[in-house]
Parts: sequence; structure tokens; C-alpha cells
Amino acid sequence: MNTLPTKLLALRKQYGYSQSYVAEYLKMEVIEYMGYENGRSVPSFANLKKLAKLYKVKVDDLFVNERRINYWQEEEKNNDTQNITYLEKQTKKTKRKAYLKTNQKVLIGICVSLALIAIIAVVIWRFVASNNEIYAKRIESNANRLDASNTSVVYINAMGGVNGLGDNLNGQLDLNFSDVFKVQEGSNFTVALKNDGTLEAAGLDSSLMKELEKLEGIVDIAAGNSEIMALDEHGKIHCIGTDDYCDFKSDKRYTRVFATYDAYFALDTDGVLYYDGEFAGASRLDGVKDVKDVAANQNMLAYVTSDGRVFAQSTSGTLGDVSSWNNIVEIAIGLNYIAGLDANGQVYFASLEEDAYNFHAETFSKVETIDGGEDYFVAYDGMKVIGIGNDEYKQFENVEIELKTLDSVENISVEVNAEKMVLEISFDEVANAQSYEMTFNEETYTSTTNLFEVSYANLQDGYDYKIDIIAKGDAKEYNDSLSTTFIYTFEYPILEDKIILSGMVGMDRENLERYLTENGATSANISAEADSGCDPATQKEGQVTAVSGLNDGEEITRKDLAERKITYKYCVFEDAGEDNNEDMAD
Repeated sequence: MNTLPTKLLALRKQYGYSQSYVAEYLKMEVIEYMGYENGRSVPSFANLKKLAKLYKVKVDDLFVNERRINYWQEEEKNNDTQNITYLEKQTKKTKRKAYLKTNQKVLIGICVSLALIAIIAVVIWRFVASNNEIYAKRIESNANRLDASNTSVVYINAMGGVNGLGDNLNGQLDLNFSDVFKVQEGSNFTVALKNDGTLEAAGLDSSLMKELEKLEGIVDIAAGNSEIMALDEHGKIHCIGTDDYCDFKSDKRYTRVFATYDAYFALDTDGVLYYDGEFAGASRLDGVKDVKDVAANQNMLAYVTSDGRVFAQSTSGTLGDVSSWNNIVEIAIGLNYIAGLDANGQVYFASLEEDAYNFHAETFSKVETIDGGEDYFVAYDGMKVIGIGNDEYKQFENVEIELKTLDSVENISVEVNAEKMVLEISFDEVANAQSYEMTFNEETYTSTTNLFEVSYANLQDGYDYKIDIIAKGDAKEYNDSLSTTFIYTFEYPILEDKIILSGMVGMDRENLERYLTENGATSANISAEADSGCDPATQKEGQVTAVSGLNDGEEITRKDLAERKITYKYCVFEDAGEDNNEDMAD
């Protein structure tokens, strides 16, 4: 039987060392060292020597189970002992032989009795085990050390106690726990699994506490919003709480339990994942096996397979890509993000909101475990809880993130729009700017585009005005730009006098020419043509019948009218023409 994992765990607990400390001493990753303690891997001889030195024992003592573990090396024998004479040694040997000979028969009888007792014990044990097989065992992981609700965070400290941060309205952070193996949080309670397999809790009512205190031999726990799942060493799940979402087949035996929000999960002995509760994409889990971690809420679902790959989906938007994540050991989930922690302590983010968390990933490196609430993310680095997002309840220490500064606004120009009586102030767009802020004539304006329109009604002709424009950042990745200043001299626009000419057809020719010239038309540009096709019954001599070169009702400036060539037609009757000829002859 390989007793090395048991010895390593016992020695580390005796000395009060964390797995992270021993891994750092051996100059290896935590997950590699964890393999020594759970029996998945065996230390090299060099590392065995280092471990023996760390715990002040011999290398052999790490393997021989019956040998007592000595924490302090024996001192050298003193000089008097070294000077025992040969005669004294011979006397001792003679006495020892006599003693052994006298008691030889007694010792043989004892050995035979012990052998019979051992055989009987094995038979009894195999009979009991066949009816009550041990299915589950504790899996030590850094993920056991941290858990978060929407308003608080709990974590196991270096002494095996539990610390809490955030809202304590229900007393869920009144934590007087010790020798804790794993800790979990519900919406308003905390539950801890101790190394002796019993449970402790804070924030639970007295009836639930009584149920909790009855449980023994517990190897794993999980907590959702209102339910506690406790897995015993025989693979049975015990549910404490409202019992709304904790319905797992009693004929199955389970090895792990998980819970987030109103979602509850369990792995059976064949590695098949079972689930209960209300969460997004539940059908995606049908037939899923060999899951290392799983999390879900009403917006999204994510799980990690035993080979460290992550599968995720969202029902409320496009989720960032997780296919490139490798060697993931743990995940955390919020309403708008999924986070993954790899074996090297690096965090990755995939978010529903573009770049909402992604640009913070590099900030979280060399962390031991992660978790999160609906609108925040936390990580534990072995010393403190750090995070990003909503820390309304002071449940974590905000990480210091160095934001980039946006480029300054360039190429400001000002155009006068006389029709609208505004100044149009434009400039080049700035990449990643959320909006722009301009100060002009002691007034502040905001725009989401690179154009401002400002009334010039109160500006004075010939005066200089200062324009200051800032590109606004998102305060997450980018700070505001530096201000760009532009001096503008305002000149009041000269408006051209526009007129609308109408009613020209039907006028008398003399009245038309007078009307045109009074409004700016040039006489030399006006010509007339006789129209002999008029009706004497309805029209008069000299009445204008058509105008070309100028439309009736057209809006035109006096300047344009002066340059416009205009031709009109007027009525001419033959009788009127003969009378005119006779008058001319007289």
C-alpha cells in the first residue's frame, strides 16, 4: 500500500503549511504537488530528499507506515556512550540471548493469536464493505478555499479558519470555524466542511442547524442560493434547505457535488453529470461526463472537462470565445461573464459585454482560486481577496488597473450655417472614444459624434472665442484624452437679400417690366415677343401670356436677378395694330 500521500498530508497539516508553500519550496506548480498528496504522481528522489529535510525526517520515514514520524533528528551519542568497553557489550549480548530464549514460546503464541485476529478482521471488513462500499473521498483543491455570494465572500485562511468580507445582515459572516477543509456560501448563509467530516454553519436557522449537526463522514459540500448539498463517504447526497432543487436519484452513488445560484450538480461513480434546478442551457449537459467544474445561472452555462477544456453557452447574447482556453482547473460565472483559471494561476475572461472584463485578465496572474457574484469577480492569491466589479459591500480589494489615455482631438474646424444660425464645429474621430465634451463661450456641450452645433445668436462680431474639446474614455480601459484648444474669430455672416417673384403672367407688359426692374432686373436683359394668338374676349392688349428665364414663384437674390436674361410674351390684336399704324401715318 502506498502510504506516501497520507504521510505528506499528515506532515503538512502538522507543520501548518499550505500546499502553495510546499510547492514553492519544491519549485513546482501547486497542481503538480497536489498529485503527490492524492497519489496521482510520485516525487523524484531529489524532491523526496527535500521533503524529508523540510519535515526533519528520514526519506524512509515517508514510506514506512509503522515507523513513528520524528520531527526532530536525534542528537549524536555523547562521548561516554561511545567509550563502552568490549566486555560490557558482550555482557549485554549474553543477557539479551537468555531473555529471547526464555520468551520465544510466548512470542510465537502471541504472533499466532494476532494472525488469527487479523484474518477474522479482514473477513468482517470485507463483509461490511460489500454492503456499505466507500464511494467518495475528499479531493483537496484550492477551489475549496474561496466562495462568493452576491454580497459577500468567504475564504479559508492559513490557520484553517474562515474569514468573511462583505454584507453580514443575516450573520453569515459570524465565522468561528477551525480546521476547515472546504467552505461554501449561499445567499445568506455560510457552511464549512471540517477535516473530521462534520459541518459547521453561520446564518442558518435553528432547525436547519440541527439537521446539519447530525451529518458525519462528509467528504464534499456545495451551496446554492438556498440549498446545501452534503456528500458522504458512501456516495449519498444529503440536502438541507428548501429542498426545491436537490432531487438526485437515491439508487446512484456520487463522487462530487457542485452548486451555483439555483443550479445543483453531482457526478456519479461512472463520471456522468446529473443536475437539478433552474438555469440556462440545461439540456446541453445531457450525457456529459468527467466534469472537473461546472457553473450556471439564468443567462449562461459553463463546465470544465477533466482534460482542462471549457464549454460554454449563453442565452442572452454573444459570448466571447473560450475554445482557446487550455489546462483550466476552475471556472467562475456572473450574469455577464465567465472566468477560467489555468494550472499556472492565470485568469481568462469571456464576456457578454464587449471587453467588459477581458482587458483585466492580465491583472490576475499567479492566483490560487477564483469565484464571483452576479456583477463582480474575485480571486484569492494566498494572502488577500482581490477583484473587479461592484464592490458595494466591500467584499474584496479592488485591483489597481493602469488605464490607457485616449489620443487628443485633432483638426478642429468651424463653419457658419447661416440658414440654421449655428456654428458647425467638427474634428477627427478618436479611436475608442465613448463621447466628446466641448467647452465654448463658458458653456459645456456633449456629443457622441465628432460634430457640435452651437447657436451664434449671442456671439459678437469680430471677437475671439476659445474652444476646448476632450475625448471621453470608458473609465475601464481608457482615461479621457488631454484637452485640445482652438481659438476661433467669429464674423457675423452677411445675408443676401432674397426675393420671390410671383404673379407675373397676366400682368400688363409695362407693369411687368417695372416690377422686374424695381426688384433688381436689368432692362437690357429684358426682351419682349408679341403673341398674336390671344383671345380678345378674355385677354387684353399688352397682357403678358408667358415668361421664360424666370419661374413664377422662384426664390432669387437681387444679384442673381440682375444677371438673369428674361423674355416675356404679350398679347397683340390686328385691329389694335391697324389703329396704331393710322395714328403713326397722321
